[in-house]
Amino acid sequence: MSRKTIGYFIGAALCIAGLVLVLAIGKDSAAAKPPAIATWELFKGIEMPAGRQDLLDHAKDAKAPDEALALLEKLPDKEYRTLYDVNAALEAKSILAVIGGILTNAYVIGGLLFVAGLVAGLMYTHAPTIAWRELSGYFVSPVAYILMAAYLVGVSLAFNFDIHATGRAQMEQTFNLMMMFALFLCPVITMRLLSEEARSGTLETMFTVPVTDFELTVGKFLGGYLFFLIMQVPTLAFLAVLKKYGNPDVGVAAVSYIGIALLGSVLISLGLLVSSFTKNQVISAFVTFVVILVLLMLSQMGQYMGGTAGRVLSYVSCFYHYEDFARGIIGSRQVLYYLTTTSFLVFITVRAVESHKWR
Repeated sequence: MSRKTIGYFIGAALCIAGLVLVLAIGKDSAAAKPPAIATWELFKGIEMPAGRQDLLDHAKDAKAPDEALALLEKLPDKEYRTLYDVNAALEAKSILAVIGGILTNAYVIGGLLFVAGLVAGLMYTHAPTIAWRELSGYFVSPVAYILMAAYLVGVSLAFNFDIHATGRAQMEQTFNLMMMFALFLCPVITMRLLSEEARSGTLETMFTVPVTDFELTVGKFLGGYLFFLIMQVPTLAFLAVLKKYGNPDVGVAAVSYIGIALLGSVLISLGLLVSSFTKNQVISAFVTFVVILVLLMLSQMGQYMGGTAGRVLSYVSCFYHYEDFARGIIGSRQVLYYLTTTSFLVFITVRAVESHKWR
């Protein structure tokens, strides 16, 4: 049995173990949810924002237990805009504690096993070499640096708005804008992956070397996807700033980053698929942009329509499934949607690349 076959078996076993863990063991959970005190009926009807004394008076009127009153008395004397702010003050944790809680989540463990399975399955193939070639190619072109600079400027403006408009140490609007930027970002990242190979004739040349269609497609996908993830790394500095000068909910932020990563996997695989059908990079980018825009509109239309038709339209949209992640919730349906959709789009791309041999 060859090393490649062994790698495939190990990879398949790890992927299956990860999916079983997500589907059979995990339950929908929030990385950051109100503490027990904030979910009691004692806060029903309270008007927010409220100060510490307002919270205490309301809790006393609601005949709160002594332990609840003791906790409220320890709160910093300031105004709280929502019960989640009360949560942050009551359950302030270090970054290491939050990360530890996330890493023990069944979804995260399952996802790590799935990724480990993919790595093991691809270890003895040409896909990592192709991925490294594509990733290196991005940093040779000045377009990549311009794209990264424009993205960081846009995200920085959103972060500045988050701080000054809300007056809270949170990144809700920042993540929403990061999601919207993907509408423009992913078409540019993927427009050259396969269309440039087809235009220059190197795609036909690659068919003559011992590289399978699967290895070529997966390598191209990984190259574009890794570049997308690298572009998110500098935004971690915003979270570090909030942690130094405030008390942000690191759990919600971490889950939001996971959501951005999963959303990016679908959009990159979609752009790769479109790139396999044309030799023109501009056409590839434009068509990918239009398709992603349609997916975004489907999410909005589904929420507007309601009912069964609305739910179907919303479910089709990859943007709709990100909403739970933005609230700090990792759900099995959302994780499964992103993994299966990405895998399906990559599979269709493999078939599209294979069809080039017969043209």
